[in-house]
Amino acid sequence: MEKKLATVYTLIAASLWGTIGLFVNILTSYGLTSIQLTVMRFMISTVIIGVYIGLKDKKKYVIQWKDLKWFFVTGVLCVLFFNVSYAIAIKQSSMSVAAVLLYTSPIIVTLISISVFGEILTKRKCMAVIFSVLGCALVSANTSKGSTSVSVEAFLWGMGAATGYAMYSVLTRVLLKKYTSITILFYTFVFASVVGGSSCRIDQLLPIFINNTDACLIVLISALLCNAIPYFLYSNALSMMEASNVSIIASIEPIVATLVGALVFKENITIYSVIGILSVLCSIIILNKSNKNGEM
Repeated sequence: MEKKLATVYTLIAASLWGTIGLFVNILTSYGLTSIQLTVMRFMISTVIIGVYIGLKDKKKYVIQWKDLKWFFVTGVLCVLFFNVSYAIAIKQSSMSVAAVLLYTSPIIVTLISISVFGEILTKRKCMAVIFSVLGCALVSANTSKGSTSVSVEAFLWGMGAATGYAMYSVLTRVLLKKYTSITILFYTFVFASVVGGSSCRIDQLLPIFINNTDACLIVLISALLCNAIPYFLYSNALSMMEASNVSIIASIEPIVATLVGALVFKENITIYSVIGILSVLCSIIILNKSNKNGEM
């Protein structure tokens, strides 16, 4: 029963993450920048998660002072960086391209693990890298905005998002030995909110929200659907199912992002894009299967 519930949690979480591009496109039309929108989501999510911990288990607020530096890294250099990069990649390319580039992160985690932790490069890992590179090349060569190729800048922002996401995964693996996932998430969001808020002039948003009251509601909904709820569900899924299985199920995110882009924004889905997406998803599945079977 737990595994079935974890599967449902993961599917919902990944599907909600797949709608990030929808809110980015809507809210930036009001005059919000990608950075401001990202920081607003963090701030609102921090309050929501903080209240939840306060009501559920106040002990999860407790951390060691010496670990603050690691939460700064996960909050600013990982999560804030990857979210801002992802939002910019969406605006400069498309939802499908940005999502697929982001989901090369498991490959980056593997390469980092090989160099940092001395893990062995197996045949399956080599296959995963090949599928990932091929998939990114195919998707990047056929954008949904009618151009013949994705700009170098858009590609770099997309890969920057993947790198930040990957580094967050690596550091979280270490922090989970001492703290629960909800504690890590809370302090990560705190640092992302503080640093992000101090650098993107949140005070400039007041006129926008005064003149567009519906934008306030949309920002709140985006914080709930794209940050607080999916991270909460994903964390719970990880407590009930093997991380490898959860990661495979979460691969539905780029598919959802592509479908949202096609249905809402009329982004074209070419046969090359489909093959590219499937290729990247295959690389993720191969990589997770190798972990599941105990190969490093």
